[in-house]
Amino acid sequence: MSLREDMDKAISEIIKEKDVEEDEVAAFVKDHFRKIFEHWKKTKTAVGETHEGLEDGSSDPVKQKTKEKFADRFIEHDKRIMEAYTQKEKRTLKKELLRLEDDRVMTRGHLHRIEALIEKLNGTDATFLEQSPPISLKDGHDLWFHLETKLKEWENRFAKIWAKKADDHTDTEHEYAKKELPLLKAEKRSIQMRLINIEGIIAKARLLAVNLNEDLCRKFSKGRTLADTGEILLQEFDHKLQENHAKGRQTIRNFLEKHLNISKTASRDLFSLLEETGILFYRVDITEDLKDAPLVYYPYEKDLGIGADPGTLYPLTGWWEISSQRLHS
Repeated sequence: MSLREDMDKAISEIIKEKDVEEDEVAAFVKDHFRKIFEHWKKTKTAVGETHEGLEDGSSDPVKQKTKEKFADRFIEHDKRIMEAYTQKEKRTLKKELLRLEDDRVMTRGHLHRIEALIEKLNGTDATFLEQSPPISLKDGHDLWFHLETKLKEWENRFAKIWAKKADDHTDTEHEYAKKELPLLKAEKRSIQMRLINIEGIIAKARLLAVNLNEDLCRKFSKGRTLADTGEILLQEFDHKLQENHAKGRQTIRNFLEKHLNISKTASRDLFSLLEETGILFYRVDITEDLKDAPLVYYPYEKDLGIGADPGTLYPLTGWWEISSQRLHS
């Protein structure tokens, strides 16, 4: 029954029960129903908006709380990397960068799995793995536990549905798939935005790490940049120093101390920085055809000559490669 029909019925009943003029009752009831109608329209709009919001996840209080937690986590990451940079705490900055990269791995994994569910639901030829490997939650944030639990719930439920033939799906299963698809798409959008934000803060952290490394290089080398120091090494040794790890390290350190007129402490710190940024790299002499050969650990190089099995690979020989370009942040 429509709202207009409700109004006419109510007026007729009042006229029958009360000895009043029809026009008088009609004016009162119409005014009353007008107010009810306005309230009903507002309520309907609010309910509609809430339902629509729940379908895309935007008004889901749990999802909203998750978004807020991720925003707080993002702000905390940014605060820590800025503090590490300002205080020249290189190790802290690097640890924070590693945490961010772990977050990115987790987020990429979730996006991959959400896409698999959506594409399978859309009827594409996408393959859904029933045993999709869950992401390790060891030492992870409780946010990842919440997201992983929800994602695994979706995967398990749909795996049971898709294990049946399409003709055997129940109405309840069809309804579930129809209801969950917009939620999956909303979750995908959230994950994509999360990933974009993570990529942005990783880029910032790396830029700060590069700037900090340059500051440290100037400190250790008496004002030279990483590129300048690499060029100095290239002029002395070219791109390759054919010496083993220990000897080559000492040769390069001795040269830096003498050429740059720096202390042993500075040469040690500078060498570590050059190695960390990829300007110095020790290349192990191992060929492709020996990659599956067994390895035996010897604590000292001299032990190689004592009863060593010539059929066993000992990757203790190699050379130092030198570059003037920073390869790592």
